[in-house]
Amino acid sequence: MKTKIIKHVFFIASLLLILNIHAQDSSKKGNISGVIVDDTSLPLPGAEIFLQINNRIIGATSDFDGKFIITNVPSGEQTITISYLGFKEIKLNVTVVSGKTIEIPSVLLKPEAESLGTVVVQTRSQGQVRALNVQKNSENIVNVISLEQASKFPDSNIGDALKRVSGLTIKTDQGEAREVSVRGLGSAATTMLINGDRISSTSFNSRSVEADLIPADVIQNIEVTKSASADLDGEATGGVVNLITRNAYSKELKLSVSTDYNYTPTWNDINYNTAVGVSKKMLDGKLGIALNGSSSSRSFKSDNIEADWDWLDTGVIGDPTDDTRFFNELQIRQYWVIRDRKNLNLGVDYEFSKNSLIGIKTSLSYRNDFENRYRTRYSSIDVPKSFTPEGIVVSEGSITTYTRAGSSEGKPNNYRLDKKNVINTKLYGEHLLGKIETDWSFTYSKSKKRRKRREIAYRVAEGEADLFVDTRNPNRPKITTNLANFNEEAVLSSFTRNTQNIDDSNIKGAIKFKIPFKNGYLKSGFQYRKNERIEDNRTFDISPIVNIDDFIQIPSENYRRSDFAFSNYQMLDAPDRAFVGGLNIFDDTLFTIVENLENHAETSYTSVEKVSAGYLQAKYNLTNDISIRGGVRWERTNSGYKAFIFDQLNQSDIDNRLNVVYDNYLPSADLKYNITRRLITRLAYSKTINRPSYSRIAPRIRFGSSDIDDDSDIGRLTVGNPNLRPRTSDNYDFSIEYYIPKGLISVGLFYKDLNNFYSRVNRNYTLANGDILQIRKTENVGDATIKGMEFAFQKNLDFLPSFLRNLNFYGNATIIDAGLIITNSNFSGFNSPNFRNKRNLTDTADFTYNASLSYEYKNFTLTGSINGTSAYILGYGPTPIQDEYYDKQTFLDFNASYDILKDLKIYFEAKNLTNQPLRYYIGESQYMIQEEYYDSQFVLGLKYKI
Repeated sequence: MKTKIIKHVFFIASLLLILNIHAQDSSKKGNISGVIVDDTSLPLPGAEIFLQINNRIIGATSDFDGKFIITNVPSGEQTITISYLGFKEIKLNVTVVSGKTIEIPSVLLKPEAESLGTVVVQTRSQGQVRALNVQKNSENIVNVISLEQASKFPDSNIGDALKRVSGLTIKTDQGEAREVSVRGLGSAATTMLINGDRISSTSFNSRSVEADLIPADVIQNIEVTKSASADLDGEATGGVVNLITRNAYSKELKLSVSTDYNYTPTWNDINYNTAVGVSKKMLDGKLGIALNGSSSSRSFKSDNIEADWDWLDTGVIGDPTDDTRFFNELQIRQYWVIRDRKNLNLGVDYEFSKNSLIGIKTSLSYRNDFENRYRTRYSSIDVPKSFTPEGIVVSEGSITTYTRAGSSEGKPNNYRLDKKNVINTKLYGEHLLGKIETDWSFTYSKSKKRRKRREIAYRVAEGEADLFVDTRNPNRPKITTNLANFNEEAVLSSFTRNTQNIDDSNIKGAIKFKIPFKNGYLKSGFQYRKNERIEDNRTFDISPIVNIDDFIQIPSENYRRSDFAFSNYQMLDAPDRAFVGGLNIFDDTLFTIVENLENHAETSYTSVEKVSAGYLQAKYNLTNDISIRGGVRWERTNSGYKAFIFDQLNQSDIDNRLNVVYDNYLPSADLKYNITRRLITRLAYSKTINRPSYSRIAPRIRFGSSDIDDDSDIGRLTVGNPNLRPRTSDNYDFSIEYYIPKGLISVGLFYKDLNNFYSRVNRNYTLANGDILQIRKTENVGDATIKGMEFAFQKNLDFLPSFLRNLNFYGNATIIDAGLIITNSNFSGFNSPNFRNKRNLTDTADFTYNASLSYEYKNFTLTGSINGTSAYILGYGPTPIQDEYYDKQTFLDFNASYDILKDLKIYFEAKNLTNQPLRYYIGESQYMIQEEYYDSQFVLGLKYKI
């Protein structure tokens, strides 16, 4: 009943808006439309187009295709002004005809040129200029990255490009940026869009989109929105990243081709990347077609060590042994990876008339990772037997060697395959019906992940050799052994096969109305989105019938390298990958395969999420320089889930289903004050939500004790939580921006008040027989706050003497103070004397910074850039020494280019010159739990563009 009332309210309100138009005197008013371009026919987004009527200014801002439309213009002779930072302002006389849309042919703006002594400097950083104009004239607080800007940095994917934006934190994997979080709320709270619609996720147990799926060189613009409004998706607690693909913009054929080859020292191999783009307006400019794509292949290795630390918690205040760390495990790993990435984008649009356009945009992204992993593991370390004079612990434990591979049928052979692809297709229309701007769209997005791998392990069990454990330097713990010959002593420990299938699809329909009135506009819109997600994860235990029990019997390889990043660590021999991949495990005369149903119950589920939404929004210009905007958005979430209960007695999975429904009302308001044409201040408030990942709610129940010590009486029950509430956030933003000649100085303040923060909670129950049952479940644990400040400065340093005036500086920094107050008494360790109920917020770096210095002169450009992030907490332990952290990072990159001809450029790039590792630690930075190196990368390429 409540939902029906809300729908009726939105319907009646929209009808009133439409009737309001017909009540106006439209007989004496018309419209003006056009396209703003530069001298190369590239569109200029963010241009201001305005005219003055009496004492009132009306106008519009050009979109990313350079298009604009001004409605409700009085008929007769009018003078419009077109203004764009870095370009000469122009005025045009237009005769407006009542009831008609007057189209202005492409308006050409020319860059400003400035004489400095005997040198003439022209603004070559057109991408930066475009980004600044969009940011300046946006109604929200945004940052924009253009294709031209991204090309200045050696960024291989959109995640690498986004790390240049203030307030964004990037988490890397396999040497590339993968997870993007805005203003400290983690990647799951960052909504990733393409052309304004959601990208389906291939992430395991998460809503987040992996940024390394999409290459940077096929996107025209990237827009990061940090302040929400009623006309945007309500799930924007962190922020919204919108990837905008290309459209055709010129009647002339536009072609760009780039190809490069890159070299990574650890692999000693040459890789390639090729990108092609073509576009043209045809049929007298009515039909536009843009096609672009890229293909790349990269071979690399990464070197990794991992450690596991445990602790003694006596619970006795003053006990000197309380919170004592001890060493549990050491792993030494190597990854050999071949990454193939392909992307194809198509944009087609057709103008039926000056007031009506339809189009379709399709984007396909593919990424295949072929991987081998080799690891040596020292584990199950027992209590000390003795100590050497140097303080090294002598203990007992197991030693294991592993090889992870794929089937010999794979391409290339014997590599584990991790295959991901995403397709996004959008059919849309833009129409002007009288004075009503009407936009509609239908979108389909689907992602797939397919992973197949097998892993075999051979082990020397506890008690067969002594381990010498050296933790005097906890950043580099070492283990050696007195075992004479591992290959002769090791026996088969495990042989498993794992498959992971993720299918995620989104269907969305939306319609929006914008209706102008004197001094402002009204907006209304409706949308319906349906998400279907299936995660099917299966693990199989393989028992050989053939005799491969002894390691000495099978082919093995020495994978030790002289250039291994950790020179004091050496891996044991490992099973040969061709042997592992070539085993015919499906021949039941050779092997027996049994599925591990516990794992399936814990990690597999199906979800269907339906979100209905509607909004009302109004903007009113108090004066020509001050505008206010407010609105409300309603979203109803209706989710259904199917998961599994593992029946330990009958060794089977049983279906379990549930349905969750809730409503959210999300108000927003903002004020924009143009103190001068170049000095702007903004104030904004919004309420947003962050829905939990599907896996946290899905009614899965898995019972088992396989991951508890063999002699433990603890059983572990992992369950979903249908009562888990979405996080909500009240967001407050203030910014002031000063657009200096050829640059920007800005300061922003933000505050987020978050409710219903959630985290995993473990509860222990004592059963009647004295055994302990631990229930693991995600619960709402408390409330959080985020306070932050952002600084940005961009400037052509033309005040410097002589050749130094060709320098350009770009920099930003973000400072964040974020905390969580834990109120849920079931939180792990809540009743411990050492428990802290106030914690730093996860995934929130206190400090991030970016800086670049470039030199541009005639045909030559040289750029050096640095990007850094402070350490931040990843997960909570019951006490401070058990909190896990993602360590600080510093990336140093360098690139140069030279225009050989007008349309031909040669470029060189050097990435990750600091060889920055991926590093995690526990409690204190010296207690390393993972460290992985990827090496630097060097690129040489050519780019041709007409």
